[in-house]
Amino acid sequence: MLGQRTIRKILSKVLVLFAFTYISIFIFSIPYGYSWEIIDGRFVSTYPLYMIFKRCNSTFISLLELNLGYNIKGKALNKVLFTSFMRTALLLSSSIVLAFVLGVFKGISDSNRGNKNNVFAKILISVIPISIPDVLIAAIMQSFAIWLNQRDIHIFKVAGAGTLAHSFLPIISLSILPAFYIARITSLEVNDCYKKAYVLTALGKGCSSKRVLWNHVMRNAIKSIIEGLPNITSMIISNTLIVEYMFSYPGLTTLLMDHIAIADRRSSAIIIVFIGSFYFILNGLYRCISTLFNRSNRREAV
Repeated sequence: MLGQRTIRKILSKVLVLFAFTYISIFIFSIPYGYSWEIIDGRFVSTYPLYMIFKRCNSTFISLLELNLGYNIKGKALNKVLFTSFMRTALLLSSSIVLAFVLGVFKGISDSNRGNKNNVFAKILISVIPISIPDVLIAAIMQSFAIWLNQRDIHIFKVAGAGTLAHSFLPIISLSILPAFYIARITSLEVNDCYKKAYVLTALGKGCSSKRVLWNHVMRNAIKSIIEGLPNITSMIISNTLIVEYMFSYPGLTTLLMDHIAIADRRSSAIIIVFIGSFYFILNGLYRCISTLFNRSNRREAV
């Protein structure tokens, strides 16, 4: 029964991915200036609708066959996409890991853990940064890097790609807001766990605060933190365009803007699909982690 349920969930996600892919390609298959006109009481399109579907189907099938072809400049799209895909993958994966680590430790620090001193101040410190625009965060990080470079401290590269140092600032900029979001979730979950009977019992038996925190509280709080990660992914992916643009980081969103600028609609549609695939891949990964974690907890309970 569990196997059938899992298969159904996988199939539903695959269907959503296929629908997203087809709709994205269809939108970009519509030519510029496309419209409908009324001629002799009939609606007539400025471009045959069947030709739009034909173009869309051709691109969709070539994508399924992994035959991406060439962009408008004559460059092999698979090579261009692979390089940009790997750069954006590094950016997103590193940002999520950094946000998770920083957010969990910040959340633990913000939680009262039975002590109600300075709770309001800690919550305020976590909530206020969430409202800061990503453009402002990226601008502050760039200004900080320029300030360091002016003093011959070349830790960060302000813009471009090619070395790992070029990725540091974009990764940090992308991870700041999600880290505070995770911190807020962690803080709430930790505070809630400290009200549970099993935690109060462990504290009453004289268990150390560190043992209670990591063996009892975090083991149960981590489930809710993992379940909140899809929201983090949406936040990071939507902010990638701003960060890559401001740091001149040649990832997928920069590649997308370049192809839109030269009116290469077919290549733009394929790039959009690759960007969207990140969301589905990461969400699938979170669900796998959550499932494995739940099974581990059940075995320990038995």
